[in-house]
Amino acid sequence: MAALLDPRFKVLRFGNASLMKDTEKNLTAECASLIRSSTDRQLTTQDNPAAQATVFSAPTDGENLWDLLDIRVSEAQRVQSATADATVEVKQYLSDAYLPRTEDPFFPLKHVA
Repeated sequence: MAALLDPRFKVLRFGNASLMKDTEKNLTAECASLIRSSTDRQLTTQDNPAAQATVFSAPTDGENLWDLLDIRVSEAQRVQSATADATVEVKQYLSDAYLPRTEDPFFPLKHVA
């Protein structure tokens, strides 16, 4: 995965197209996991009890079937959105121009305020 993340080379280091596609899928899955995790943290810090219920998803005995279904739909949409967002982000990264080989790949990270 490190080869794919190097903006100087990206897919150029892969001699095997199948291996490159597997690595791209793994990167997309990792990004989706981070997006879901970030979304979950944002939901739990909100003061909205309905949003918090979608994170924990276990309805109490007093809740009706519609509440349970609403929670399940919300969870499914969040998972699909995270995967779609991650796929778009990875595709965008791979379509960006390569950095020149002599450039520091960490330069953008060093200068983020």
